[in-house]
Amino acid sequence: MTKLDDRIVRNRKKLQRHSPGDIGRPAALYSLAVSLRDKFLETDDVADLEEAIALHRSALDRRPAGHSDRSTSLHNLAICLSDRYNKQGTITDLEEAITLCRAALELRSPGHSRRAPTLYNLAICLSDRFLKFGANGYLDEAISLHRSALDLRPAGHSDRPDSLHNLAVCLSDRYNKQGPIADLEEAITLGRAALELRSPGHSDRALTLNNVANYLRDRFLKFGANGDLDEAISLHQAALDLRPAGHSNRSTSLHNLAVCFSDRYNKLGTIADLEEAITLRRTALELRPLGHSRRALTLCNLASDLRDRFLELDTDCDLDEAISLHRSALDIHPRDHHDHAKSVDKLLLLVRKRIQRHDMTADLDECISLGRSALASCEAGNPSHATYLHDLVTDLHSRFRKLENISDFEEAHLDHAISLHKLLIYFGDLVDDGDIAPVVDRVVAIVRVALKLCPTGHPNHVMSLTTLAAFLRCRFQQQGAVADLDEAILLYQEVLEVCPSGSVASAPHLHHLAQYLSERFTKLAMSTDLDDAIKFEQAALTLRPQGHPDRAESLNSLFDYRQLKIKGRGASTQSAGSTGTTSGSRFTSLIGDIVFDVLKGYPLRLLDTRTGMLCDRDSQIAQFERSGEYDQLLASASALDALARVTHIREVVSTYFRYVTLSHRWGKFEPLLRDIEGKVIYDLDLTGGLGKLQSFCLTSFRSGYLWAWSDTCCIDKESSAELQEAIGSMFS
Repeated sequence: MTKLDDRIVRNRKKLQRHSPGDIGRPAALYSLAVSLRDKFLETDDVADLEEAIALHRSALDRRPAGHSDRSTSLHNLAICLSDRYNKQGTITDLEEAITLCRAALELRSPGHSRRAPTLYNLAICLSDRFLKFGANGYLDEAISLHRSALDLRPAGHSDRPDSLHNLAVCLSDRYNKQGPIADLEEAITLGRAALELRSPGHSDRALTLNNVANYLRDRFLKFGANGDLDEAISLHQAALDLRPAGHSNRSTSLHNLAVCFSDRYNKLGTIADLEEAITLRRTALELRPLGHSRRALTLCNLASDLRDRFLELDTDCDLDEAISLHRSALDIHPRDHHDHAKSVDKLLLLVRKRIQRHDMTADLDECISLGRSALASCEAGNPSHATYLHDLVTDLHSRFRKLENISDFEEAHLDHAISLHKLLIYFGDLVDDGDIAPVVDRVVAIVRVALKLCPTGHPNHVMSLTTLAAFLRCRFQQQGAVADLDEAILLYQEVLEVCPSGSVASAPHLHHLAQYLSERFTKLAMSTDLDDAIKFEQAALTLRPQGHPDRAESLNSLFDYRQLKIKGRGASTQSAGSTGTTSGSRFTSLIGDIVFDVLKGYPLRLLDTRTGMLCDRDSQIAQFERSGEYDQLLASASALDALARVTHIREVVSTYFRYVTLSHRWGKFEPLLRDIEGKVIYDLDLTGGLGKLQSFCLTSFRSGYLWAWSDTCCIDKESSAELQEAIGSMFS
């Protein structure tokens, strides 16, 4: 029997000697409760704590207001309730502990010998309530109470290290919540002072070493001073040495030390630091088995370090293991978990990297499954929604091209939020690639079902009409059945009946109807079709004024239709003569229209390889209008007939705006749009991926290309609209 067990036995016998109503019974209840709490702290048996709480309540009931020992019972019952809250998380225990501490503090006015521990314990309880609810007022009061307790524990006081340590913890919490650097600096100062008082051999030295190391890492993250990180590593190593195998907090020290080594690798690039981080994380993971509250975090961090080593050394096994670890983390984070989206994002990123290297169908299937899950759990207004949509569409497109599996089309049902959008993207890609013949009949059937589900008045009615028309036209081009083209024309006529007359939104519908009519004219030679095509294209042109990105498209189409009409009358020789009177202003306008037409399929932003500046669409056009090529075009106004002139302009413009795309494996610290916008990249420091970007632009320039594009910095990834446009241009 231990001394503590012997004390408990003696206290039980003492309590038995004091029957209810006996004057000595409150003291006996109190003594037994204190010894049982000590037993709980030693064995972690909650039954001892439960009995201690019951005994303290009985003692408190026998120490009414005015009793000299009432504050003692209030204080110790509060401590036991706080212990039970830390063990079981029942918020009513914490609330009652705070109430009891406040009552005890009122009875222990300034000058009372036990005022300091009451201030201290009330501060601890309020800090716990802050951690639970995040209300700044709780933390501010806790800091104030800890300061008061510290004032009552001067140099030499046995409890001064505890007050220094816990005040530092609260100040660090406030820094992490609110960001005042003065709180972090004071936390470091107080932590160092506590560490001096907790010399080697002190039971709490490892905890203080760990916390001061954490504060120094926070300061490193704020200011980037390598000395802070080096000291943090040294302190964490010392804490780990004090937490040998079997220590309950060994995994924490392993984890925190690994974090610091990973930080130093990211700052300095020393591979030995990364190797050490990986080794430490593996050891920590062994100590955090399935069911451990921090296992998922350790899985993700180890996966991140393995990803970094993969990027550094290009080892497939690291990438494979990182993917496996993220899958395990995702198993711990189901769909309703607050970290589910983060786990999905990290896993998707790595699986896509492996697809880039090995193009395995199983990986593509996994990306699609994860993408659907991410999209389903992300509301339409969420900034990530457009990114998830873009990535899922891309993956589905890739799988269809790889397997030609019609089920990817059959998924395009209106019960799914992305169905028609995805279907239209597929359509553009399949038509461009000529891949639609094997599946066109089934696709038409699917879209007919979609149209039935979207009757007149439905938000997707017009999109359903135009989608079905597009596929019918495609089937006509593949199989030659005029009935398909007839139906497509009727569908577009219905679209125009639904769209408000003269609205800008009707312009593309007018243009497409004109296209279909001209195709039927080519097939059947009915002059009314050509007349209608000219009429509808003219209406579309009216809705696409000067500067409209699609104006050149309508101009070119209208030119083609009129040429067909002239040839049909046998008057083609008049065309060249009639266009010779084109004025200089009309020729300038024609150049502008063709420039807009060429650039509409280009990225919104391009890098000027001559200057190193990122140029938006207006800047690109301005550069062209100041070029020698533009001057030569103006000088050739009267040298060519109308058709040759349009062809020549298009060739010159297309040649001028040729650009090179940087195809590369992303590394760390790739420059983003915000890093280069408004700056000359050739003047920037060679940090991160800027050196690669500069070299790419210079090489492009030497190779005769005036423009360059990189996916890391030429797209505003935070803009949903720009991401949607990227989706559209991806398959154009």
